[in-house]
Amino acid sequence: MQKESRFIAWVWIAIIFTQGIGLSQTVEEDSSKSRAAKSLISTIADDFLHVVSSPRRMSKSDALRFTSFLALNVALIYGVDAEADEEFALEGHKAYMKPAEALAEVGDLYDRIGTARVIAGLTTTMLAGGIIFKDKKLLNTVGLMIESSIITGVITSLSKGLFGRSRPYTERGAQAFNLFKFSLGREYLSFPSGHSSSAFAMMTVIAKQYDQWWIKYPAYTLAVSVALQRMEARQHWASDVVVGGVIGYCVSSTLVSRHRGKTNNQPLIPYFAANQIGVRIYF
Repeated sequence: MQKESRFIAWVWIAIIFTQGIGLSQTVEEDSSKSRAAKSLISTIADDFLHVVSSPRRMSKSDALRFTSFLALNVALIYGVDAEADEEFALEGHKAYMKPAEALAEVGDLYDRIGTARVIAGLTTTMLAGGIIFKDKKLLNTVGLMIESSIITGVITSLSKGLFGRSRPYTERGAQAFNLFKFSLGREYLSFPSGHSSSAFAMMTVIAKQYDQWWIKYPAYTLAVSVALQRMEARQHWASDVVVGGVIGYCVSSTLVSRHRGKTNNQPLIPYFAANQIGVRIYF
């Protein structure tokens, strides 16, 4: 079922991008489609390079924060991960854990639906709303969500294979890494958490685009609930979800900052041709 949902979502994403983020009753001319697809692919590739090269543009204060973050994760891996797994996932009866457990139940619903279906359903709904209400900010938000999900997914997948960390349920311990062994099974793909990175990627775009507290706080709360659920289910260690969340947050923050103010003045452009009528959506 999970593979099926991922297939559905990526087919939807592929359709959006190969059609130039467009919807029509008939197919446009091949040359127009080709130009739109090339433009979008070029944009995604350019944004991907911009994101992965971000460390080169860090200020001294950013470098200090990054170093502190690395130190925090080393501390989590060697001093907290195993204890957090035992107290939160295995025992789970201590009073101070109850709020986290309740929040993890929200994340459990996200997990049952599936990351791919959440991405596909949320972007489809928002896309429809953007078309109906001719809301170019909403349309731009959808484009950023899809792009951030793709870029975050690539970075997360490569990192999983690079580190080859054993999941908590394997009982191999929090320090069990198999570096550069990309061919190992899913039980060695713990670091970082893909659910956490994708949830934070989507929710960060929404929170950055719409800064109202009644949108921002629920968005981040949902992302945190997903991270907690992955720990409670013993799919990930605490450091896995922290790093995954930071990856999603940083990718989305970088994209939103880069594209802020670049929205097209005419996101909805109708077109007419021989036996063709439709509308193209530009972000």
